[in-house]
Amino acid sequence: MYAPPGASSPPEESTASLLPLYENEPGKKGGYRILVVEDNDDLRGYISGLFREHFETFTASDGVEGFEAAKEIQPDIILSDVMMPGMDGKELCGKVKNSPQTAHIFRIC
Repeated sequence: MYAPPGASSPPEESTASLLPLYENEPGKKGGYRILVVEDNDDLRGYISGLFREHFETFTASDGVEGFEAAKEIQPDIILSDVMMPGMDGKELCGKVKNSPQTAHIFRIC
């Protein structure tokens, strides 16, 4: 790192490591479950593929299917599209938040 003449030396980089988002080794699936709710087949496949190597991934094609899947598989996180037929992502998030079975699940809408 460049420092102008007369400037104090930059602080040493921390050797403390950050905890990974998952408890498993790369290439091995951990215990975390992700539910991807997206009505576009290609996008749903792409998004779930991003996580598939490290996490157990599940998919649903709309909010109705997503809510039923959330109750059944109890994912750790739900990634949802907002605009979908049947039940949109906002309604899905509301149902997940207000249901005792799924209120603990982290949601990203």
